[in-house]
Amino acid sequence: MIPADIDMGRILSDLADSDVSDGLPGDRSDSHPAHGTEGTDRVDAGVDAATWHDAVTAADRSGVGPLKVVVLDDTSASGPDLRDVAQTVKDDTGATTVVVQTPGNAAAVSSALTRSQIEKNEHLLAGTTSPSAATDFLVAADHSATPTGTVTALTVVGVLVAAAVAAAATAVTGRATARVRPATA
Repeated sequence: MIPADIDMGRILSDLADSDVSDGLPGDRSDSHPAHGTEGTDRVDAGVDAATWHDAVTAADRSGVGPLKVVVLDDTSASGPDLRDVAQTVKDDTGATTVVVQTPGNAAAVSSALTRSQIEKNEHLLAGTTSPSAATDFLVAADHSATPTGTVTALTVVGVLVAAAVAAAATAVTGRATARVRPATA
C-alpha cells in the first residue's frame, strides 16, 4: 500500500515531463537536476543533471529502459510500499523499469529484468539516493541474468548422452542374452 505521505499525483506529474522525480513540491525551474536543469539536487547535493541523464541513457542502451526513477528524501515507507510506488509508476507511465530510492530503502520493478535479477542487486540501491547507485544496480542486474541458452543447451546435451548410454547398454545386454542359450534337454 502506498503511504499517505507519498504524493503519487506529484510524482506522476513530474514523470510526465522527466525521467526522474523527487516527489517534492516545486516547479520545473527550481534548479532540480531531475527536471533537466543545472543546480543542486535537493536529495543528493552536488549531483548534476548529466549524472541522472547518464543513468537513464545507460538503462535505455542496455535494454532495461525506458527507465523512470523516483527519489524520495523523507519517507518511512517499507520495501513493499516502495515496490507499490514503483509498480504504480510503471503502470501509469509505460516505463519498462522503475527504481524508487530513499535514504533508507529502495525498490525496483521491471518487465525487462526478472524478479531474481532485481532481488540479487537491490542492495546496491539501499541507503542512497545517488544516481550512480541506480546505474550500478541496472548494470549489475542486467548482467546477472541466468544464461538460459547455455542451461538449455547443456540440458539437451545431457539428455542425448543419457539416451545414447541407455541405448548402448540395451544393445550390449541384448547381445549378451542372445549368446547365452539355455540348455535343452
